[in-house]
Amino acid sequence: MPPLKNSNLNGQTLIETVIALAVVLILVSALLSMSVASVRSATLSRNKTAASQLAYKESELVRNVRDSTYLFDWPQITTAFNAASCATSCNVNSSYLFTNGSKTDSTLVSGTTFTIYVTGSISATALPYTVNVTWTDSLGSHTESISSILTPWK
Repeated sequence: MPPLKNSNLNGQTLIETVIALAVVLILVSALLSMSVASVRSATLSRNKTAASQLAYKESELVRNVRDSTYLFDWPQITTAFNAASCATSCNVNSSYLFTNGSKTDSTLVSGTTFTIYVTGSISATALPYTVNVTWTDSLGSHTESISSILTPWK
């Protein structure tokens, strides 16, 4: 192989090429990192929105217990609320009755199971309660909560 006329120029070109490749790799990895962060943020937002919908739905079910099932009979609501251990965890079933424990929903977001439960302490004059919706995803465990106060307005 014949010797190169200007071997210094080839070394300089190699260094410039390596630097250019390094800059391209840094840019590509930055774009990839931003894309991953964007997907995680969108996933969290979607799950938070679904959890909020479930929490408001459960809150409306609690209101339906007061407004429909017991025909404004506050002592009967108090008894049912306490019997379902709602101070710890309860939910409202499809018959508008308080039941002990939590319930799950996996229909809103494919691959994510939400756990829904109500906590509160009822008295003769009010029912302050909180609806909690929890779920776990690749970012960890999350909880979305809403609170409200019912009164025997009859």
